[in-house]
Amino acid sequence: MPPYNFPLVHVLLLPLLILVGCAEEQQQPGQGTPEVSVVTLRTTPVTLTRQLPGRTHAYVIAEVRPQVTGLITERLFTEGSLVDEGEPLYQLDDAVYRAAHNSAQAALARAEAAVNVARLDAERAEELVKVKAISKREYENSVAVWRRRKRTSGWQKRNWRVPPLSSAMLVSHRR
Repeated sequence: MPPYNFPLVHVLLLPLLILVGCAEEQQQPGQGTPEVSVVTLRTTPVTLTRQLPGRTHAYVIAEVRPQVTGLITERLFTEGSLVDEGEPLYQLDDAVYRAAHNSAQAALARAEAAVNVARLDAERAEELVKVKAISKREYENSVAVWRRRKRTSGWQKRNWRVPPLSSAMLVSHRR
């Protein structure tokens, strides 16, 4: 290997480095004092929010099922709001229910009138059988008709169920 003159390399490179380091930097035109912006600090409320992906499960599942049929005339709740169990949700057109109510009342009135007519026939037949103007069989038939109509009328009174006039759909909860 050739002999290496370490001090000779240093001696040659050192003046070169000194010349480069001492060279004057030339200032570029327009370069002077840099502009600085000033900001005044003040306190303001800041809302911190985080958006995280996730899934939720409903605490209560509501199933809306109609309890009656009819045309909806009005919605009684605000969509998305909470409702209580049993609270009416819709107002229905009550024309069908009014007609059923009136029909049931008329049928009951007819049955009561038929009972009254049968009672009067039985009373007349009782007087006529005493004077032997009709046979005992005709009298028994008129009394039987009166009793049968009386029972039918009593049955109609007991079972007289008319749908309520202000029917609505209700919410049922399932937990």
